[in-house]
Amino acid sequence: MIAKLLLFTFAMIAAPLGTYYVSVTSLFVGTTLPLRHLPSPNLQANTRAGQSTVGGALAAVVANVVLITYVIVAMTEDLAEGEDKKSQ
Repeated sequence: MIAKLLLFTFAMIAAPLGTYYVSVTSLFVGTTLPLRHLPSPNLQANTRAGQSTVGGALAAVVANVVLITYVIVAMTEDLAEGEDKKSQ
């Protein structure tokens, strides 16, 4: 039980950070936000904003996936323990 908690704690920290880093540095290089209505003298500022926005959104999705996975694992573990107690 404690090993699973530590594993999911590590995953909750490392997976979103890793996803953000990978998405910003290699996956979405050059991605721009559709900010055509805002005049921008610096196109690179929009590019960085697009990269960080997409990276942040992906990191949030990954954090939610890890959290939902933990809840499912905890529920199945609890159900298995309940069935073991009933069979004894």
